[in-house]
Parts: sequence; C-alpha cells; structure tokens
Amino acid sequence: MRPPFDPTLELVDAIRSEVTTRAGFVPQQRYDERLRSALRRTLEQCHAKTESEFLECLRRNGACFEFLIGEFVIGETYFLREWDLLDHVKRVHLRTAREREGDSLIRAWCAGCSSGEEAYSLAILFYEEGLLGRARIVGSDLSRAAVARAQRATYSRWSVRAVDQQRLTAYFQDAPGGIRPLEKFREHVRFVTLNLLSDPLAMLGPTAPPFDLILCRNVFIYFTPEAIELASSRFFDALAEGGCLVLGAADPPLRPKRPDIIVDSTPHGTVYRRDHRASQTSQAVPAEFLAREAPYEDVRLNAAPVEPSPAQPSPLVARRESELELVGHVRAIVGKGGVGPALAACRAALTRFPLSVELQFLLATLELHASHFREAVAAAERVVYLDGKMAMGHFVMASALARLGDVAGATRAFRNVDVLCREQSADEPVPLGEGETFAALREAAATELARIRPDPGTNA
Repeated sequence: MRPPFDPTLELVDAIRSEVTTRAGFVPQQRYDERLRSALRRTLEQCHAKTESEFLECLRRNGACFEFLIGEFVIGETYFLREWDLLDHVKRVHLRTAREREGDSLIRAWCAGCSSGEEAYSLAILFYEEGLLGRARIVGSDLSRAAVARAQRATYSRWSVRAVDQQRLTAYFQDAPGGIRPLEKFREHVRFVTLNLLSDPLAMLGPTAPPFDLILCRNVFIYFTPEAIELASSRFFDALAEGGCLVLGAADPPLRPKRPDIIVDSTPHGTVYRRDHRASQTSQAVPAEFLAREAPYEDVRLNAAPVEPSPAQPSPLVARRESELELVGHVRAIVGKGGVGPALAACRAALTRFPLSVELQFLLATLELHASHFREAVAAAERVVYLDGKMAMGHFVMASALARLGDVAGATRAFRNVDVLCREQSADEPVPLGEGETFAALREAAATELARIRPDPGTNA
C-alpha cells in the first residue's frame, strides 16, 4: 500500500518539532531522509488523506506517534555491548548492593532498552556475580514495537556478535527464527513502554525505584539540553544510596547540581553514583570532564521559523559545513605525510564535533598508523556505535585488535565486515573507503582473517 501523499518540507519541519516536544530529542536535518522514510511507513499505517489529518492523528493517537518514533530511531544494540564498562560497574559500583545484609533485592533499570539485548546482558552480569537470584531488571522504551521485540527475546546472530563462544554455548539456545537467552535470564527481566520525560516511574511496575543500577547508554545524544536536564534529574532521584547511573561514551556529560552525586569518568563511559556522604564534603566535578563539549545540537525547533538568507545558512547547515571543513583540513595534513600533526588536528576537531563519523574514523585510522592500537580500537568502537553499518569502522577495529593479539576479537570484527559487505552490491563503493568497493573490502577481510586464523574451523 502506497501512502496517499509524499511528505513536504513543511510537514517534515512540523513533525520534527512534534518529536522534539514530546520525545525530547532533535531529529537533525542531516537525517531528514530517514525521517521522510519513517513518515511514509507511518502514513501506510493510518488512514489520513491530508497532511493536516496526519498531524492530528500523530497528536491524538499515541500508537501512531510511537510507530513513527520506532521507525525513525535506529536502536543499534547487541549483547554484552561495551562489556568493559559493565565490568567496571560490577567491580567498583555494585559493592553496596552486594554487601547489603540479607537477601534484599537488587533493582536495575535499562532505560531506552530498544530490543532488549542490554537488559538481558545485565541478567548475565548478575548471574556471573552470583546475584541473579536477587536481581529484578526492567527495560523501558518509548517504542511499543521495540518493547514487543524485547519481550519475544528472539535475536539474529548479529545481535550476539560480541559474545564469546563459551558464553554463547552456556547462556543461549536456538529458537525458531534465531537465538534467545536461556529462561533463567528471561524470567528476571520485564519490559514496559515508557516516556522518560513525562510518564510516572510507577509505570515501571513491581521493579520500581530505588534502583541500584540505571543503564541509559547513548540515549542522551538525541536529546535537547532541557530534556537531558529533566531526564537526568529523574534518574538521580530514582537511585538508591550507592546506586549508579551509567551513560555511554558518546553521551554528553552531565553537570549534577546536587552534592550527593559523584562523577566517575572512565574510558568506556561515565558513571554517576549517589552517595549522601558526598554532601558533607566538596565533591567537584573534574575540570577536564566539564570542559568536554556536549555533542548534541542545541537547536530550538519550537520557535518561530526564520528563513535564512542565501548569505547566512541555517545553524545546522553551517555546523555541518564547519565539520566537513575540519575533515578536509585533517586530510590535507595527512596528505603532507604528518601523522603526528594530523592526530593533533583530528583530536582538536573532535572536541567540537564528537559525533562526527568521518572524524572518528580518521582518528581510528591515524591511531592505527601511529601504532596506538588500543586508541585505534576505542575510536573504531565509536565509529560503529555512531553507524553500525560502517564496514570500514569494523575493518579498522579488526586490524587494530589483530595487532594487539586479540585474535578472537579481530575474528569477530572481520566477520562483521564480511556480513556487512554481503548485504551490499559488490561494485558499490564503500563509505569512507577511498573508492574501494564492497567486493574488494570483503576480499581484504577474508585475507586478513585467513592470516590470523589459518584454521577456519577453530572456534572464535
């Protein structure tokens, strides 16, 4: 069924404003084509015949709005994602919950859980610590479709790409249409539909505050500053004494205004711990942490639109042009053979544009050439988070892992390259691949894989 009309620029702007007001995040103009595609798919599900009818439907019909959000947002997630961060939380921040007397429950909330992989990963974390019997985990998402997928708990092999073979065998089982975590994990996890900004937290049901752990990774990158302030305040209020809020490495830094919140900035993400004892002392947020520039676009979309003159482009366009100018500047330095100066320039550019896929990829490549292999892996991880389909990001990550001697990790990453390349036309050029085709990249990945794993039958 084809939609009755094609979304106009005016409709896209109106929808962007509606999404910002109700969901708290800004669909940036660079993603307008994705928003248009989501609008077309949403139009197919409703009976509106005009743009005004469609807008009215979105404003009155919650299911229609949730369908649009689910179609627009890319819920890129997978099992055991950023396990180093969870391991840090386990070792450093779960001591209070672990040492509580008796068999008191340990409550965890995965906010913005998408299709549920991270919530089930928490169950695995608690199981490996011997705490699963005391754990109650709830996952929430704005999209009903995402929550339904999480409740079905059936996933493709792509979702377990970071799971080692030992855990894959011990914790998962085959299911019709894919693979799923064992019942002993699923029974401790439940899912609800929830708007982080407006819905009462009582909607989380039996697994209600206070929480020992709140996981909300890479959700705030879409939010406006006002929405971040509101959501983070609700999170802090929902923490138990000693409980912690965990954000992702790409999320903008929070600046807690309350003395009972302690900031722990790690290479893998940021942790905010509630400790009433901190209010008795001066617990300043580290200066280098505050100096980080928030990566979100601070654009007020509800204000009356102002048509830019030809000589003065819109803020978003100007920002994108500045980003591309810096990318070109770094590439020019590379062309002159200066890896060291190029690294310095790239890092400086990323303080302004930390969500730039191009700059993060350049950084990963430069770190690799400089034999900074751990730094290359970290930058490549940011690339594939920002764009999970970026095959070149997976390839650079695999190359750096191989140089570190992490054969299992490199193998998984090279296999990811193979999967992504097979999904594309062989003759199509690879994004950020300097003209290389998907066929050539797939062949290069196979060659590297054979070099580090001469026995293809060996388990990863």
